[in-house]
Amino acid sequence: KWLNEDVHLQERINPSNFASAFGSGYLLGELMNKYGLQEDFTSFSPGSNTDAKLNNFSRLEPSLRLLQVPFNSNIVADVMREKPGAVTSLMYQLFIALNRKEQQNLTS
Repeated sequence: KWLNEDVHLQERINPSNFASAFGSGYLLGELMNKYGLQEDFTSFSPGSNTDAKLNNFSRLEPSLRLLQVPFNSNIVADVMREKPGAVTSLMYQLFIALNRKEQQNLTS
């Protein structure tokens, strides 16, 4: 619901495409861009080859670190391989961090 109704990503997300939708890092970049945290989103690649994925995830790293979302090469590898639970875990951490950011901006 959050991704489809609140964020309005370009691709509709459902349980059957959840892991594959985020496997390239492109939609993660779009998500971060919608929250004002990924100014270089135009440099992201929508492709699904290894070079595109590595480009996208390397661009995501500073933004995820800024939000204090756990992010390392093992997490990237698991997300890129669409390992069961990897995307769900990352998205949960991201959801919490983005909500925390919004709350801080409202109260700062």
